[in-house]
Amino acid sequence: MPPRWLSRAFLQQANALMGLNQPQLEALCRLACKIADNEQWVAVWEQDCARLTSPVTETPVLTHTMEQRRELLGPDADCWPALVLLSQLDTLREQYRRRGIGEEVLRDTLSDFAIWFGNHTKKTGYIGVQVTGWLNHHMQMRLFRLGRMQFQIMPSQVQAVVLRNTRNGRIAALAPSGVRYTASGLIDGTCDIWDDNAWTAVLSESPGAYTGFPILPDGTLIHRAYRYNRPEWEKVLAPGDRILAVHVPADGRMEADACAASLSRAIAFYHTHFSEVSFPAITAVSWLLAPYWHGVLPANSNILSFCDSFYRVPHLSGRGDVLGYTFGDREADPQASAKTTLQRALAERDAAGLPIHAAAGFMMVSDYPKWGCAPYTGLSPLPD
Repeated sequence: MPPRWLSRAFLQQANALMGLNQPQLEALCRLACKIADNEQWVAVWEQDCARLTSPVTETPVLTHTMEQRRELLGPDADCWPALVLLSQLDTLREQYRRRGIGEEVLRDTLSDFAIWFGNHTKKTGYIGVQVTGWLNHHMQMRLFRLGRMQFQIMPSQVQAVVLRNTRNGRIAALAPSGVRYTASGLIDGTCDIWDDNAWTAVLSESPGAYTGFPILPDGTLIHRAYRYNRPEWEKVLAPGDRILAVHVPADGRMEADACAASLSRAIAFYHTHFSEVSFPAITAVSWLLAPYWHGVLPANSNILSFCDSFYRVPHLSGRGDVLGYTFGDREADPQASAKTTLQRALAERDAAGLPIHAAAGFMMVSDYPKWGCAPYTGLSPLPD
């Protein structure tokens, strides 16, 4: 008897959480029926289901490529990753129940399926989804949508060592040892651009002081080492430390009040449902944090409000990381495709031969009530 996760009844129940439209749901059900009628395909599907829950890799590789599945299973084949992911739904519901997390959080979190189904169709013309690794975070209870934003406990990807002044609470970010920077202050290799004159940062720690290269809150790197004396300065964040990562789903505006409410809700949510977990900072890695939006977008822009809520630092990223979100295609030609104000700004930057890249940022948890108020803008990270 085929697994119940391939039945129409189960998929209809799952869709009450995902919110797929009728054509998307029908494509999902057609593929599930085709798999259920063939024992060999059921075996392959079960094998892929097992790969998603394997602790070996966070980004599972499925048995067939997207192109191979289309050839073997027809035009509905791109729904395969969704059917594999949904095999974990019963377990996920039980995990939510044990943590006391309500059904509305599950529904809001899984609504990301509908967003990515829509993106996939725009890009390929097929109904389905391809971002298996990303959506597996949702199904493994590693990511939650709480209001406007999504949140995830994970190791920090922000390339900065953060110090706090023990007298006045002032924050300073220093470049980590071993990271190479270009003359313009980007991490060498950003957008596959390599600088023959790149230099390598060194951050030294001794019993008496930290000595390193400061990063201004707007992401500007200072190519001069400064000494931060202990115990006046203490380390509060480093790459790899556990943090609360912020993601912004692409399904609406980013009003500052909505983002602030979302973050406040997240802090309370993790305190209530994951009280054993602590984190010193909230971080983001995004095209939204790129420094070049200032001077391009209006001062009251929601993007700038989001951007200025973080202390920003350079991040190794590629051109496609930005184009994929802003144009829907990692290989887009900005100058030929620009329609919106934001896209035209990128096109102008591209025409000038300037790199199109993302950035990273952090906000200390103690500062989260200041979301939308540019808490780090204008502050000096230099020691007195």
